[in-house]
Amino acid sequence: MGISHQAPLYGSLEPYKACLVTKGFHQQPGIDYTETFSPVVKLATIRTILSLAVSRRWSLGQLDVKNAFLHGFLNENVYRTQPLGFVDLARPHYVCKLHKALYGLKQAPRAWFHRISTFLLSFGFT
Repeated sequence: MGISHQAPLYGSLEPYKACLVTKGFHQQPGIDYTETFSPVVKLATIRTILSLAVSRRWSLGQLDVKNAFLHGFLNENVYRTQPLGFVDLARPHYVCKLHKALYGLKQAPRAWFHRISTFLLSFGFT
């Protein structure tokens, strides 16, 4: 959990933020997932892009999406136990079916990359 860095107004409640993370280290290959993905970039590619940008006088920008892995949709059925503190007392043995990726899932990087690459290709990027 992270704490807001803004000072609360007098008489107001200070907001807290939470992040639901799953225990991906419990996942077993061939059972819980079939493949993983780890996007990397070569230093030569970065040098080439910077060289092109300088020679063509392009402006450069950087984008860092801190919650990128939460925006990927899952193609397979993935279940997890109910989060602590949010267990349904009438159905304590039920599990949650995930529709979107969570931090910690082996599928999260691949699901995010599929979604962002599909979006970029739809705008004509190659």
